[in-house]
Parts: sequence; structure tokens; C-alpha cells
Amino acid sequence: MPEPTRTTNGEYKLLRYYTFEAIDFKRLMSWTARSGRLGIGGAFRTTAKAAVDVILPAN
Repeated sequence: MPEPTRTTNGEYKLLRYYTFEAIDFKRLMSWTARSGRLGIGGAFRTTAKAAVDVILPAN
């Protein structure tokens, strides 16, 4: 699977399945509304509604 890259112009990359490495700082993530889910910190979150700049916790 290709490595996801940071986007800075408001574009989105389609990730069907990807596990990000643990990092020691918070990261921002945005997504468009789709039928899917994200696993964040051991809990699942729906992607039914679009979200912008959600702060993901550091590990």
C-alpha cells in the first residue's frame, strides 16, 4: 500500500484501510462523508458526516 502523504490544499486521499504509526504529538485529520469508520484510540468513529481538522490524540 502506498504511504499516505500530508495534504495542504484541502484535498483528500482515499484510504480504504490504513494503520498509522503511533506518534508522540497530536495530528489533525479531516474526511468527507462516506459510509465507513475510523478507529481512534481503540474506539470506532463513523464517517457518515464530514469532519475537518479533528485532533487525534498522541500515543
